[in-house]
Amino acid sequence: MSFWDRVFKKKGANEENQGTEWDQIISLRTGVDFNDKAQRLKYVSDCMEQIDEATKATKKLEAEYEAVTKRLTDTDDIEALPADKRDELIKIAGQIKELNEEINKYRRKSLSIKEADYYRIKKAESEIEEGIGKLKEAEDYGRLVKDDLRRLSSENAAYKYRESELYTMINNYRGITLIVLSALFILFIILGVLKLCFDMETLWAWLLSVLCAAFVLAGIALKNISAKRELTKVKAGIRRLIHLENTVKIRYVNNNSLVSYLCMKYETKSSKELKKLLDAYLEEKENRARVVETEGKIDLLKERFLKLLKKYNVRDAEKWLNHSDAILDRREMVELRHTLIQQRQALRKQLDYNSKLAKDAQTDIKEIVQLYPKYASEMLEMIDKYDKQ
Repeated sequence: MSFWDRVFKKKGANEENQGTEWDQIISLRTGVDFNDKAQRLKYVSDCMEQIDEATKATKKLEAEYEAVTKRLTDTDDIEALPADKRDELIKIAGQIKELNEEINKYRRKSLSIKEADYYRIKKAESEIEEGIGKLKEAEDYGRLVKDDLRRLSSENAAYKYRESELYTMINNYRGITLIVLSALFILFIILGVLKLCFDMETLWAWLLSVLCAAFVLAGIALKNISAKRELTKVKAGIRRLIHLENTVKIRYVNNNSLVSYLCMKYETKSSKELKKLLDAYLEEKENRARVVETEGKIDLLKERFLKLLKKYNVRDAEKWLNHSDAILDRREMVELRHTLIQQRQALRKQLDYNSKLAKDAQTDIKEIVQLYPKYASEMLEMIDKYDKQ
């Protein structure tokens, strides 16, 4: 055996011996000088306190002992009942057990909603359905408004792109017009030089140049007019789109504000989340209603059960409400009887212990009175005073 084993074994042994010593009462007479009045009176006082403590403990233990005895007697009485009466008790006890199992099944269900959310939805139950409808409608409308804004933005971009194209075309037409006029001017100079310097016939060239230039300029003018008309329409379209976009943006902002308000009001992030909470609340509400209904049925069955037990002269009928399994199963009844017998034996042991304490203290006082007769009247007078308190 190692050193530590010896140490711990010794410690355990000491604790066991100490426990045994604690159970033993040391005689109050030890070390008392009965010729000393103070010690003598203190001794009598200690004996009386010991008797008083033992008496109080005995009263409490006797009440418990009587209760355990009643229940033990009840087990015998119930076991001795005729088959028809016992079957009636078994039937009701079985129904109570089934209903209790049903309640436990409801309570074992994991809550899909927090307790705080349950009571929050309960407060707004009367308007929550309408709130979900409003919030969903606002969310759907918000999606439509967003689609409109995207479409208007795309149309606006297309119109602006076309506007830019038209400005480029009009600028190009101006450039072409200047080029044609410049070419015609240069051609006129060349024809003039040919006519004046070389005396050449340029009339038809003049006419042909003017006709060509006029034809080209007329075509450019027509295209320019068409482009400007389209540009006017495009600008009008852009203004119309800006007006529509502003109108839709106002609707978007107002709808977003409504959605934010409803989410804040119902403490949720979306109608889908709120609907999920409501469904969980309704399920939990139904479960709780079933529990309440089942508990009501159990209470009625317990009343019938108590009436029958009292009718069959069972002394401690209320206690059997928590031990109905013992009526259903004889093995449970045997186990209960065994437990009650053990309890009664433990109580009996305690009663005997306290009774011995009181008797030992009384015996000690009698012996001291006999050993010291000259102090007998003094001690007996003190005992009388103690009893009168």
